[in-house]
Amino acid sequence: MKLSTFTEDLNTLFLALFLSLTLTACVHRLPSALRHSDPSQVLARTASVEARIQSLKEEARLTVHSPDAKGTTTLFLAVGRPARLHVEVLDFFGKPSLVLVSNGSEFGLYEAQAGVYYQGPATEANVSRFLPIRLPPESLVALLLGEAPRLSGAAAAVTFDASHNSYVVDLTREEARQTLTVSADDFRVQVSDGLKAQGYRAEFSEFTRGSALFPKRLRLQAPSASTTLDLRHGSYAELNVPLDPLLFEPKAPANVRVVLVDGEGKPR
Repeated sequence: MKLSTFTEDLNTLFLALFLSLTLTACVHRLPSALRHSDPSQVLARTASVEARIQSLKEEARLTVHSPDAKGTTTLFLAVGRPARLHVEVLDFFGKPSLVLVSNGSEFGLYEAQAGVYYQGPATEANVSRFLPIRLPPESLVALLLGEAPRLSGAAAAVTFDASHNSYVVDLTREEARQTLTVSADDFRVQVSDGLKAQGYRAEFSEFTRGSALFPKRLRLQAPSASTTLDLRHGSYAELNVPLDPLLFEPKAPANVRVVLVDGEGKPR
């Protein structure tokens, strides 16, 4: 082989490698011509991606940092849209110490240590009895399925953050404000800062790819209660699987004291 031919081939190889690296570096940067300037389009595409996950069944790990509790526990979760909830907090021996059930209209909460079963309407006060913030059942379900609940009835504006290749959507309604950071690659919400509207900040991360893009980690901060909840979904989370309707029917265990409560959680 002639030296000149070898040199030309080598130069061609370097040029191809340079172009490949350049294209790879640019693939995650959205051309300005393809960016959305209408917040309704960004929100619609985001909602479409979130709606791909309709149910979840798994064991997860929850880490709590609060003035009253610090530690990590195992959860059994069965969650289905729009507002079906079955959450079990498991003790060291794998037995339920707390069980929350809701079918969207009624709820039941079993506290094993106290031997009490609370039952009543599925309001945010009742469904959120063990949380640092009040969440209606549909919002809690949404968060567990990787969706950021939106501030309803809000005006929307959008900007593009080129440094992070993401959309920043501001939702405002009077004094309330929520800011969503949405990936321009897959239209998944990465951060929902609703401290001025919902009282909490939610961070979604460690997205898995497969039948549906799903955040394996949810970090929920509630500054008013000085509490942070860090939920890590299990490696074998089952998405979009049929769920037994009996999982969501409030039913007290045998030989347990039942306390009927109203919408504010007060005994009736």
